[in-house]
Amino acid sequence: NVSCHSTMFPFQLYSCHSLPNTQIFTVGFDTIDHIDGKSALVDYVAACHADTSTWNANFPAFKELGMQPGKGAVCHWIGGLDIAWV
Repeated sequence: NVSCHSTMFPFQLYSCHSLPNTQIFTVGFDTIDHIDGKSALVDYVAACHADTSTWNANFPAFKELGMQPGKGAVCHWIGGLDIAWV
């Protein structure tokens, strides 16, 4: 898996990296427009990092989840300007 993140720059620039032991998921959500009541299926992409044993113990996700490196997976949504290749 390769993930590329949009960076702050005067033009479109991506910072790409490969993380082993990472799974990419597509999750579909049924949304409802509150103006016209129509529904639409919206797909979001999530990345789950299974091996966090080498991550910095001060990584914010560990504090939020109450865990330590190597003790569980960390998952997050892939932003609209980011790209994931699987």
